[in-house]
Amino acid sequence: MKEIKRMNDKEFVEILRKTVIGDLYSINVIIDEYEKLILKHSKIKGVVDEDCVSEIKLKIIKNISKFKGL
Repeated sequence: MKEIKRMNDKEFVEILRKTVIGDLYSINVIIDEYEKLILKHSKIKGVVDEDCVSEIKLKIIKNISKFKGL
């Protein structure tokens, strides 16, 4: 498993701002940042369901532009 460098608050806000306007690299950074949580919530009977993983990621991508408060 690759080691992910944790972002500080300032870096996270900047990535989130870019994500909201559709920057593909930033969207991938956000998805990578929450990969463990996505996998945790994608299990059916204890096994990761790849369709569920894809659905969660798609919902994140579709709805991230609605994020307000930056």
